Amino acid sequence: MFNSLLVPLDGSPLAEAALPYGLLLAERLGARLLLLQAQPVAAAGEEGPAPGRRGEQGAASPYLEGLQRQASARGLACKLAVVPGRPAEAILDTAASARCDLIAMSTHGRSGFTRWVLGSVADQVVHAASVPVLLIRPAEGGAGKSEPPALKKIVVPLDGSSLAEAALAVAERLARALGLSLLLVQAVDPRIYSYLGPEVGISYQNINTVLERTAGDYLALLAADAAKSGLPVESLVLHGLPGDSISDVARRTPGSLVVMSSHGRSGLSRWALGSVAEKVVRDSSAPVLVLQSKLTGTPASRQEGRAT
Repeated sequence: MFNSLLVPLDGSPLAEAALPYGLLLAERLGARLLLLQAQPVAAAGEEGPAPGRRGEQGAASPYLEGLQRQASARGLACKLAVVPGRPAEAILDTAASARCDLIAMSTHGRSGFTRWVLGSVADQVVHAASVPVLLIRPAEGGAGKSEPPALKKIVVPLDGSSLAEAALAVAERLARALGLSLLLVQAVDPRIYSYLGPEVGISYQNINTVLERTAGDYLALLAADAAKSGLPVESLVLHGLPGDSISDVARRTPGSLVVMSSHGRSGLSRWALGSVAEKVVRDSSAPVLVLQSKLTGTPASRQEGRAT
């Protein structure tokens, strides 16, 4: 599944909020951990770290070495990287060169030394990464960064498309590795059909009934399939705009982790997971694992996921 995890850090408690998730996944998945710190290259005439080629690694800081000792004390294989250059570029280049297959990072944070904001950096990384990205929103004030994640349930948003369903394979494997249950959800909103007008002869209530029944049957089939492997699985039809309703159910589900494709479209619901994923990442207090569409496959990949 995930064999090598990259956790970018900038020395701030907010950025470090992603570390417990990296440690947990590395432990449960038997994966290697790579801690990265990007150093900005000083412009001509400015004081700062000695300039170097992009991707050239420097000496690890005592800060990173301390975190490495913590990881090693837990029996984890942990390496360090200090790379000069812009943070997003350093993260993407390091993930590629070190063959990391997951990036786990906070959605915002700032250090006094590197002065880079993880909100914009995370946005750049999640759009350009060739591997899945786990985005963690730090607690207010950066508190609780050293506490282990209290994950209980994986929320999987679906829209009837094979792209969205491909996230279910990853969710199932994570659920087994982490001992979590699954909650499969689909959002329905009859208002998207309001443009049809009264001439179609279908009332708002009738449209809502059809959408809800169709979504319920669809989720029940997927839930029954996933339950065959022994996983606890629930399904829930949500009402309202997808991004809002997914963020809301994640917020109302303690210990939730959202796993979703970056986009997908079904002929019935007609909502794109690209914009939905961005809204969930922005609004949800729960961590969100984003799988880019180019990384997902057809529903056949779900069968391959169960076989391993």
